[in-house]
Amino acid sequence: MPPTLTSAEKSLLTKAINAVRDKQNSGLRVGKYLQARSGQDSELLFVGLSNTQINSGRTAGAKIDVVEYDGPYGKGWDFVVILTRAGKTWRYCHSEGPELSRAHDWKEITDGS
Repeated sequence: MPPTLTSAEKSLLTKAINAVRDKQNSGLRVGKYLQARSGQDSELLFVGLSNTQINSGRTAGAKIDVVEYDGPYGKGWDFVVILTRAGKTWRYCHSEGPELSRAHDWKEITDGS
């Protein structure tokens, strides 16, 4: 069963995806990785997340990556969230660009995946 997100966590996820989309669409490259637990607050603030939202992501045990790609069908980006809840680790991927098959809902990550 996928992780249950609070309404605040869902709101944070939506805000972060929209902020990255706005930056990418305006031609500003967000960067390959945004890591909510790595202390790179300046990058997270750059996409429009507040200090309170950044701390909420850390508290929730979330790691956020933005991965830009240049595949056979063109350029795009993936917004990836890794979340640990109740001893299980989950991955979510929102993708924008020509390779939408890269996107997926919450999947449990195991040693073999």
